[in-house]
Amino acid sequence: MEINPELAQLVVDQHSAEILNFLRYRNIAMEMDRRNYPRLAKFFEEQASEELDHGKLWEKHLQARGVTFNIHPFPTVETFNELATLTDIIEKFVIFEKETTADIQNIYDKADELVDVPLKALCTRMLEEQMEEEETSTTLLEISKMYGPSGAGQCHFATTFHKMMPKDE
Repeated sequence: MEINPELAQLVVDQHSAEILNFLRYRNIAMEMDRRNYPRLAKFFEEQASEELDHGKLWEKHLQARGVTFNIHPFPTVETFNELATLTDIIEKFVIFEKETTADIQNIYDKADELVDVPLKALCTRMLEEQMEEEETSTTLLEISKMYGPSGAGQCHFATTFHKMMPKDE
């Protein structure tokens, strides 16, 4: 089934956005590792992996519909240095997730308008995942704010998060 060119472009853009989020979350994971927060590093590594999986779903959808494309060039990917607090970093995580949800909702709305049932189905699946990711990111932000921006507060937050995460297998 062919896809409307405008919809195809929105999906190509979303594919690239998912890959960009993969890179962002890898950077966060590396920063958490550098700060010696192994569970936070693992959490963001898993988030990065999920974004890559999401990108592959959009990619497969485009390929199944005969669309050839390239990943967009990326702007400079954010880095997070010792000047950024954990709360600053998690606030970015929330922003990235909310932007992704809005973009997918936009694709869904256009697919609905153009009666593209296969794309609406994919968007519905992706929006369900986004709701979970937004809830997780928002909860993480609320918890991090409870501990404050001081070094001791950030360390206590990381320790609390460490206890919340399942132990490594």
